[in-house]
Amino acid sequence: MEGATTLGSQSFADLSGPFIGHDANDDDLQALTQAITARYRRQGYFLAQAKLGGVSATGVVTIQVFEGFIDQVHIDGQVRGDQSLLLAALAKIQAERPLTLATLERYVLLVQDFTGASARAVFSPSKTVLGAADLSVVVSEPLANGYIGVDNYGSEAIGPEQISGSITFHGVFNRFDQTSLQMAAAPDNELWLAGLSHAETLDTEGDAVSFGATYSHTKPHGPLSPFQGGRRFHGGQLEDRTALYPFADAQLALLDQSGCDRFQFKQQLRPYL
Repeated sequence: MEGATTLGSQSFADLSGPFIGHDANDDDLQALTQAITARYRRQGYFLAQAKLGGVSATGVVTIQVFEGFIDQVHIDGQVRGDQSLLLAALAKIQAERPLTLATLERYVLLVQDFTGASARAVFSPSKTVLGAADLSVVVSEPLANGYIGVDNYGSEAIGPEQISGSITFHGVFNRFDQTSLQMAAAPDNELWLAGLSHAETLDTEGDAVSFGATYSHTKPHGPLSPFQGGRRFHGGQLEDRTALYPFADAQLALLDQSGCDRFQFKQQLRPYL
């Protein structure tokens, strides 16, 4: 067996053993190569393939194993950000030999995180390297996406009917960033909320930094109406997803004499999972 460097020829002794010292036809040998290929792929080497190399005059069968790797990587589709970050992430796929499905899935999904886009991997046989494949990542990056909704899931105090919406802009600064605006409101000024957040990718492993702020105003009805007074809450949050372990929150709050208005700044470090 030639080319079986990762799993080793001895890993297939149970498959080839029954053929040693016995007659075998072409169908038997093709079944053997298919069984070897299937074992590789069950181990995650999804590009691996075993082929019949030939049979010598003395009855020695050669099986060639191509464990599978990526020769060339291409990005197809319009990407507004600097492609160097995407290419650096995809280079991790190109560097692994043989390539495993886990590595492919990780970095293709990270490309989706970078761009807020859909990413699809397309393979084709390499035109220059035997046993290798070329990878094209088809990226479809939207300019923006969002939603708007109306429901009656609210409470009596702040109105059962509420309207909410959000819009996210991608690549505003051409740094694989995402800027989002959120809002929610109820009739009669019972509830009004607005939020702004921004996130940017830092490196090829998906580490990112995000920050945001929210503002809300409530004017409750019903049993809580004595507490109305235009209470406002301003909040800010800075999040760094490069940390290996979660850290305690650091908060700063300022209250005026009435205790109705306050400012809160929150800094949080947590792992990116």
